[in-house]
Amino acid sequence: MLEELHINEKKALLALSKLGHASPEQIADSSGLNINSVMRVLYWLSPKGLIQIDERFDEKITLQKEGEHYLKDGLPERRAVDYLKTKKDATIKDLGEILEGSEVNIAIGWLRKKDLAAIEKGKLILKEKGREDEKTEDESLLEILGIGPVLKSKLNDERKIGLTLLKSRQNVIKIEEKVLREISLTDKGVELVKGGIEIGDEITQLDHGMLKSGGWKDAEFRPYDVEGMAPEILPAKRHPLRTMIDEIREIFLQMGFKEISGPIVESSFWNFDALFVPQDHPAREMQDTFYLENPKEAKLPQKEVLDAIRAAHEDGGVTDSVGWRYTWDIEKAKKTLLRTRRLYT
Repeated sequence: MLEELHINEKKALLALSKLGHASPEQIADSSGLNINSVMRVLYWLSPKGLIQIDERFDEKITLQKEGEHYLKDGLPERRAVDYLKTKKDATIKDLGEILEGSEVNIAIGWLRKKDLAAIEKGKLILKEKGREDEKTEDESLLEILGIGPVLKSKLNDERKIGLTLLKSRQNVIKIEEKVLREISLTDKGVELVKGGIEIGDEITQLDHGMLKSGGWKDAEFRPYDVEGMAPEILPAKRHPLRTMIDEIREIFLQMGFKEISGPIVESSFWNFDALFVPQDHPAREMQDTFYLENPKEAKLPQKEVLDAIRAAHEDGGVTDSVGWRYTWDIEKAKKTLLRTRRLYT
């Protein structure tokens, strides 16, 4: 197995033997491989039983545009509190001096929700909690997010309260699901590493330059693993319309009908007129039927057949039908087209 390992697999195993338990990013830093190579190598090593991959789901929290604005200038309610500390008898209208547009309403709502201030006779009155300098839970979390993204699992109870508060605001934070992977060597992997792994130059594919120079003669080739993983090949599937057509065909055949084979290019006469489809039917329009320029006209059957079809269309002929009651046009019957239907008898 050691001989069949790719050089990148060997580097990842050596990195894991030093790190113990590690994430793909840590393996990349230790081995010198890029993260894409590491991910590919991990899914080569796992089926060989050399590593164990433990996965768990977490949520990554990052600041959005509005959150960055609040981080820089402060939450609207915090700016309102700082303003009220310097100005007595302030009204809601006065907040317009320090807040912009909708921030006034946002500040009023959060001042009440956090019990920082009250409105009495049209004036804003700071409460005891508002006079304190202690940051609220969402402000503390905002400062942490200013340093970089945070995983939800790393938040303590206080920070989780702050997360709930920030989530109720628009465009402040973004939460996305993240898969966390922890990689470790199995007993089989540990034994393989203990046996010694050497990193040397290996050739996995011959090229024109090597063949021309003869350099391949002294090169070391990595053995080919005929039992290694191969890319999954998905076979073609029937189109849904093809499947539906086959099901309908099977139903007709089971009912006792017999399918009649015919040419792909057909005359309008046999495709429509002989099946009693009127010549002004929407199905005969160019949107539903492909008419041909070459051959432009088809050869029609003997006069007796034409007369019978003409009569059936115009007045019902020898049938009990009254027909379609229009003048049947033989020129329309001569047109050629790509056959639009299966014929059964």
